[in-house]
Amino acid sequence: MVLERGVGVVVLANSNTAPIFSLTKAALDVLLGEDLAEPPKPPVTVPLAKMLEEAGVGPAVELYNQLQAAGDDEFDLGQDGFSEAVWGVIEMHRTDLAWPLLKVWQHPEDDDTTAMLLQVTEVRQPWAW
Repeated sequence: MVLERGVGVVVLANSNTAPIFSLTKAALDVLLGEDLAEPPKPPVTVPLAKMLEEAGVGPAVELYNQLQAAGDDEFDLGQDGFSEAVWGVIEMHRTDLAWPLLKVWQHPEDDDTTAMLLQVTEVRQPWAW
């Protein structure tokens, strides 16, 4: 909502991995007559998924490390791509697909990674209302 301009955007999706923030920002930019941002780079999980499928975790970790060391500009090397990929397979009840991604993206200090691990291992935290 941009109250002072009298506009607002609602984006609905039936998936945790839909790019709702990017879509919302783009829609607001159009409504406000602002220049659209450059489209985002695909997440690094795109080439990693192929490597995971074809060769396993070890080669995928090597590929990730190579892309990161080279400062690869073709893919987004950030956490968001991993988070979206892991949440997507968790949402599909395919925890077997989540484990290889979590092994490549080893950042246990990250709150989102901790939440994913809890979901994948089916440890449920009680809701605090």
